[in-house]
Amino acid sequence: MTVIPAARGGGGGGGRWDGDQPGEGSGGAFGVGVTPTGVFVITKGIIRWHPAIDYNRIVLGSQLVAVAALVTVCAIVRRRAQRS
Repeated sequence: MTVIPAARGGGGGGGRWDGDQPGEGSGGAFGVGVTPTGVFVITKGIIRWHPAIDYNRIVLGSQLVAVAALVTVCAIVRRRAQRS
């Protein structure tokens, strides 16, 4: 079995050898936010994709939907109460 992780985002770097001794030189690097997206799993020549699930995003999204529904219901109830 071979597992290959995949992510969104990235970074890079480089360097150069500046000296007479091994290990001498200079370099630099940069990075940006990386978010895991899933993994490819290769088993017996079959490749499968397994997405990473962000449970925090799911919970936040459902909370936002619940708040929007509550605000809408409250507005409807207020309008009906004003008409009566």
